[in-house]
Amino acid sequence: MPKQIFGIDSTVTSLNRAFNDQSPSNAVYNNQVTQATAVGANQFALSFGASFAALTEDQLSTKILGNLGVLPNTGLQAAVKDYLVSVGKANVGIVAMQLADILSGLENATGDQAAFNAAAVKWNNEVTASYTYSANPANTGASPIGDTDTTVTGVTLSLTAGDDFLSPQAAEAKFKTTANNDTIVGGSANLTAGDVVDGGAGTDTLKAAIQANGVAPTVTNVENFFISNTNATWAFDLKNTTGVQQVWNDGSAVATTFNTVALGTTVGLKDTTGDTTFNFTKATGTADAATLVLSGSGAGNTQIDAIETLSVQSTVKANTLVLKANTLETITVTGDKGLTLSATAANAGSVKAVDASAATAAVSLDLANNANGVNVKGGAGADTVSAVGATKAVTIDGGAGADTISVTASKGHTLTGGAGNDSFNVSIGAKGAYTGNLTATDLTTSAKLIAAAVKIADFASGDTLTLNGTNLVVGDVVKLTGTQVENLSSTNDLLNVLSDLTDTNLPAGSGTTTTIVAGIAQDKAVSFVVGGNSYIFVNGGAGAGLDAGDILIQLTGVTTPSTITFAA
Repeated sequence: MPKQIFGIDSTVTSLNRAFNDQSPSNAVYNNQVTQATAVGANQFALSFGASFAALTEDQLSTKILGNLGVLPNTGLQAAVKDYLVSVGKANVGIVAMQLADILSGLENATGDQAAFNAAAVKWNNEVTASYTYSANPANTGASPIGDTDTTVTGVTLSLTAGDDFLSPQAAEAKFKTTANNDTIVGGSANLTAGDVVDGGAGTDTLKAAIQANGVAPTVTNVENFFISNTNATWAFDLKNTTGVQQVWNDGSAVATTFNTVALGTTVGLKDTTGDTTFNFTKATGTADAATLVLSGSGAGNTQIDAIETLSVQSTVKANTLVLKANTLETITVTGDKGLTLSATAANAGSVKAVDASAATAAVSLDLANNANGVNVKGGAGADTVSAVGATKAVTIDGGAGADTISVTASKGHTLTGGAGNDSFNVSIGAKGAYTGNLTATDLTTSAKLIAAAVKIADFASGDTLTLNGTNLVVGDVVKLTGTQVENLSSTNDLLNVLSDLTDTNLPAGSGTTTTIVAGIAQDKAVSFVVGGNSYIFVNGGAGAGLDAGDILIQLTGVTTPSTITFAA
């Protein structure tokens, strides 16, 4: 097949194949294209080749020519080695780019160069297939090394307004699919219930806009569906399809439903702004799983019912996902593009775990009012996790990055910021309406008090704790210092300390008479250290003493808290 890929796409693809014998993931490929466009093909080739500077000229010649598929050829290998010695191996990227371009034009060469005809055909097929792989948003990892992805681009066929029959056995070329990677285009009004399509071998793609509600064409051996909807709240039904691997909502701005999606099919959102619903067939168990790939998803809700585990991949550009799911328990987030994800109790009330530890870009999670004690793991980016209003204790680990974690001080949450300067926002309500985390049972022992406290496990210099909504002013906050701290350290029992702070004078230590004469009254707060941990206590219960409705926060292992602020 003659050369099909040109320009920067050809440069980036050819260099990856010539040096690595591999096709990069969609995200890596897009980044490389952006870089090559910015600096030019030659400069990009130079920087690409620089990664192989440790190899000798002989090794580079063998590597590149072998990946181009023109070895064994002793004379050619020696000639390229000598050329690299002559121009300097710092230019190996440009040399590889030139060799790839020369080879691509030798499919019909004559004379001595006719020996490269077969290699040129194979190379052009390889570059085309490699580009097809890397340009697919669903390919979030690099291809296997070698010739495993060299199936070639097939034909592009167009559906008509009538009932079409496309298959490898079709008599007319315009309806004949092939063993390669074919594309069937539906146009603006050509995908009908009467269409019958057999894609044959290869990895085939159907791109079409639906023009009727519930349209269900008969399609076999077509692996990828890209369906758009610009008309009304319509559905596309896959009940008459087999062999489907991916189903995408492709740019729809209105509510679109995909019915009878087989379990195991990857679903995706590409540049969407309307609501999307994916209804999986036979999802009747208690451990059904699905994969959702995002490539520019914007506004709109995404409903995926009857699925317990969902893998979300954020690719190509920053994505927004508002999940509605009736049985979803576990969400895994991966990808190198930012994601704003909402899975609130109102829309996804069964969520128990969100694992974004493999995500490399910032993830923003809204888990408002979660009732399941959700466990959250952040990734490498500056993540934002909000579980404000959670009715059971949550566990949140922000991971690396400067994370922001927000909760309501109504339960004994456990919060870990991880590496980076993190911000912890604890909402405690306003005067007269505090959302206290202490109950009457918690006030019976120190151990129960500690268990009920909001615990920040790794508060360190550079981190910030903010108590939100308190309406406290500077005069309401007492920080114990000096001999007052000595008195507390001699007591070292949290229950007794809090009782003393709220109900009686702070007991004097040996050799000092320092006390807090009035105690910590109602609607007042105090920070102090006991037993090697820092505590913030807000006397927000119904009475002036220690009682249910008060608020306790522990900074585990911190004896000198760095930044604690009280915000209205």
